[in-house]
Amino acid sequence: MAVTVKKLLDMALVLIDEVTETGVITSETPAYYETKAIQLTTIVQAELLPSTVSPPVLTTINDELILSDKLAIQVASYGLASKIALAEDMSLANTLNAMYDEYKRSIPSITVPIIDVYNGGEDNG
Repeated sequence: MAVTVKKLLDMALVLIDEVTETGVITSETPAYYETKAIQLTTIVQAELLPSTVSPPVLTTINDELILSDKLAIQVASYGLASKIALAEDMSLANTLNAMYDEYKRSIPSITVPIIDVYNGGEDNG
């Protein structure tokens, strides 16, 4: 089951403490968060995908991320929360962004061979 923008937003709102104990959004303007979340999730997903993968532009709150569920839940939720919090609480945004950066560093890197396009693909060594 792929994570949607809405699911990711719900997780981010928990991280920025915009929900009650019962999970109800406490913000007076949830539509504002939903509008921002679509665009910001596109950015976060692009940051987390390998450079060889072209990220889709998300257009609705029900769009599915192409990130793995684990990556979306454990990393992207902090990325989205930090970006949403920027407009409201810089200290919280900094804390969430530090956690996001830490989780991003734990993602295994992908090795891609380098092709020398200037030397016809030949090795001069």
